[in-house]
Amino acid sequence: MLLGMVFTIEEIHGNLRLLPNITLGFHIFDTCTSIAGALESTMRLLTGQKTTVPNYCCDPFSSAVTVIGDAYSLMSIPMAKLLGLYRHPQISYSASVMALSDKSQFPSFLRTVPSDLYQSIALAYLVLHFGWTWVGILVDSTDYGQQGGQTVKEELIKAGACIEFFQTIPTPLSKMHMQYITEVIRKSTTNVIVVYATDFNIYPIMLEFAKLNVNGKVWIATDSWANSPVFSNKDFFVTLQGTLAFMIRRGEMSGFKEFIYGLNPYKNTEDMFLKIFWELAFDCKLQFLELNGTKSNEGQEAKACTGDENLENIERNFFELDDLRFTYNVYNAIYAVAHALQTMSTCSHGDGPFYNGTCHAIQSFKPWQSIDQHINKIKLTKVKKLERDRAQYLNRTSYSHPPTSQKWNVRGGGVNYGLSVNHTGNEGNREQTVSTHTDCEQASNYDYESPEQNKTVRRSEQLQNQQTRSNFNDNQYNSNNQPLKTPLIRVLPEGNTSTNGNNGRSTTNGEIKYMNVAGFEIRRLYLMKWFKNLYVWANFTIMGIFPLVKTIGGHAIDANLLHYLKDVRFRNKNGEEVYFDMNGDPPALYSILNWQPASDDSFQYSEVGHFKLSADNGKELVIDVNSILWSNGYKQIPQSRCSQSCLAGYRKAPQSGQPICCFSCVMCSQGEISNQSDSITCLKCPSDQWPNVKQDICIQKLTEYLSYEEPLGKILTAVPTFMAVITGTILSVFVKSHNTPVVKANNRELSYVLLLSLVLCFLSSLIFIGRPTHLTCMFRQVSFGIIFTLSVSCVLAKTVVVVIAFNASKPNSNLRKYVGPGLPKSLAALCTLVQVIICVSWVIICPPFQDENRTSVTGKIIIECNEGSPTAFWCMLSYMGLLASVSLVIAFLSRNLPDSFNEAKYITFSMLIFVTVWMSFIPAYFSTQGKYMVAVEVFAIVSSGTGLLVCIFTPKCYIILLRPDMNTRNYLMGKGTHKK
Repeated sequence: MLLGMVFTIEEIHGNLRLLPNITLGFHIFDTCTSIAGALESTMRLLTGQKTTVPNYCCDPFSSAVTVIGDAYSLMSIPMAKLLGLYRHPQISYSASVMALSDKSQFPSFLRTVPSDLYQSIALAYLVLHFGWTWVGILVDSTDYGQQGGQTVKEELIKAGACIEFFQTIPTPLSKMHMQYITEVIRKSTTNVIVVYATDFNIYPIMLEFAKLNVNGKVWIATDSWANSPVFSNKDFFVTLQGTLAFMIRRGEMSGFKEFIYGLNPYKNTEDMFLKIFWELAFDCKLQFLELNGTKSNEGQEAKACTGDENLENIERNFFELDDLRFTYNVYNAIYAVAHALQTMSTCSHGDGPFYNGTCHAIQSFKPWQSIDQHINKIKLTKVKKLERDRAQYLNRTSYSHPPTSQKWNVRGGGVNYGLSVNHTGNEGNREQTVSTHTDCEQASNYDYESPEQNKTVRRSEQLQNQQTRSNFNDNQYNSNNQPLKTPLIRVLPEGNTSTNGNNGRSTTNGEIKYMNVAGFEIRRLYLMKWFKNLYVWANFTIMGIFPLVKTIGGHAIDANLLHYLKDVRFRNKNGEEVYFDMNGDPPALYSILNWQPASDDSFQYSEVGHFKLSADNGKELVIDVNSILWSNGYKQIPQSRCSQSCLAGYRKAPQSGQPICCFSCVMCSQGEISNQSDSITCLKCPSDQWPNVKQDICIQKLTEYLSYEEPLGKILTAVPTFMAVITGTILSVFVKSHNTPVVKANNRELSYVLLLSLVLCFLSSLIFIGRPTHLTCMFRQVSFGIIFTLSVSCVLAKTVVVVIAFNASKPNSNLRKYVGPGLPKSLAALCTLVQVIICVSWVIICPPFQDENRTSVTGKIIIECNEGSPTAFWCMLSYMGLLASVSLVIAFLSRNLPDSFNEAKYITFSMLIFVTVWMSFIPAYFSTQGKYMVAVEVFAIVSSGTGLLVCIFTPKCYIILLRPDMNTRNYLMGKGTHKK
């Protein structure tokens, strides 16, 4: 990454369109991979010297405009908090913890690596993409693991997945904790485990799994161990084969490979890191003068380096030039700074981003200035109060120089600092200055310039006079009792303590700097030696000093490189758009790696897809499933579910006390379907549709009615038609034998009416067959009721005639006056009229109508007649039953009358059949549905009519057709006398 930074700066210098006449340089500081080291290095940057002086900037080389680093979030957080006090821009290329997106805590922090928030979303999205709903999560105890793991858990639960376990790897990891975590994972039923931890935290767990030969699990790795070399050996092949890992995207840096291979310590003699690396890589010792002027004697113990060694011939890929990821982030970070400086330098007054369209000159910008826009609205009336408040803060400022082992204690007032800049004035004359600080020690002596005497004083002299110089309050006011702007302190570079006589200014192209920060304490700074930060700075000659706040037209104007950095937006050489969102985060773009065994007993990390998350296009996951090599035992995509998937036609029923992903499969209820697997609920079919056998689709319901085409309909059509023909034939026989004694014996007019009504009864049953309509529904029950009532009325009249005729033959009988054709006709007409009144009222008030019954029979729509008023229907049947019952009783009582006149016993049998049929009709009618209900009623009509026809008219037809000798008056009368 250091070489990537150098390469990027040289590439920018070679671009005449980007930052012309401006030279970029850098400082290198070592954070020692510790928070104390990070803070100490940051304070060195701000102070500008080895000895950190909080609140003051003392060295011209401290003109760094942006901090590039740190790699780890643990170190970046305290750095960002400190730099945020001064709004000093910081761009990290690797710190991804989510908390750094909080601009209220880290206002000046930016990064070219996506936030862990997006990685957590990507992890959850990948898990859901493969349909894995039963997942385990393993995290470490760092903010990285805890925050990231919780986000993955929330995203998965939000999408309907379930977490079997959420285990944290404690720090330190004891053997008992390791055994417990190992046992939990071994006994788990999930096949997918998301591991949100760093490589050195997860390594002991994975090593234990490797010893136990655990396989069959799909591990989902985060970027912190996505391609970690600690797992790249055959011991982990069984356990970790098929791992899917997220890694920040890979980038191309054209020319970087040639730049690396062109490095040579004999050409780059100032590069101390290259010298060490060269000797280690080629196992030789360099033989040339060291920078300090002494010759190396190490060559006596090892072979000498010739300078002809070639980095391309190294077998091991130290630089991973085909897999540039974090180096590519450094590349983009430095280009972002360059473009921000370019925007600042090309700003035109009137079109600027600040108050009244003003710009801030690049010669005088202040990298740590606040960009909070609300301070732009300070009114002129408050300026004097601000000056008074600032003077009061300065009066409380104290500063002391404690020994190295003691604490720094700073309490101070407002922020006041200046910045020196240099414009080379020559486009082709660019210089690059490199200053390295890797010793992690404080300087014991330094020089400062006394502002009142303009002379250089040694630190030892200052310590001797500490009682009289314990603070800077003695010269904070001028002769007009106005506060001075700057307590000036600067450090002269080592080996050059001379001044040029110009107010004590150094010949090292520097200018005095200062800063006072109120309200914070820096307690002990522990010095260690580990990691390296990169600090990019602009090297210019002196142009002037500019204060933080200027009042223009009643407003305070601030200008800052941070403002331009936040607004930077450009496309790099690869066409990738580089910008920062409102939280200082770049677009989220990750590569998806698959761990596959290589021939050299290590893992190769094959890129099988990518994930992109942006505000414009949303989530985009592209993955080549066919190129993924899964863990042992899986030839296809492995499944990870608590319960097997429910097929279409079933729904998921939660199990008591279990997560939502653990369920039973229950078939959908009647009339409902589920057209996809794992349905939570079933869908009810429309009223005219019904589920198929599998209950996965709705199909059109079958319509049902008693049709003429079906066998039952044909039978019920043929039988009444046949009976109507028979009845008509009997009627014709009776008409032909109109004057015979048998016909005349029992009121032939009533016989004719009865036969005609029976014909109509048989024919009326045909109205019940076929698709019902409103018209047929209205007339079929009415016609049946009236016609059948007429038949029963005729039978009743014939029965009454028999009784009257027999009793009228007795002497002194009062019934003689009723003998004659008028009584039976009147009786039949009167009884029928009552039924007509009932039926007409029914039709008028609540007529029957055609209806579609969708609920009575499963999967069918019964097209039937709705009777409209069930009360009217049963009144009609009840009245008809009443007449039949009266006829049955009278006929039964008249069964012993003389045979010559007696039709009563035949009427008794006919009425008995009639009443029996209709009494059976009632339960049968209510126990059937659809067309069978209609068939029952048709059967009742035909059977009762046939009973009347057979019982009453068969004996007469027998005499008329087969025994004409009996069809005489004398025989009929004699027969009766003979029997008696």
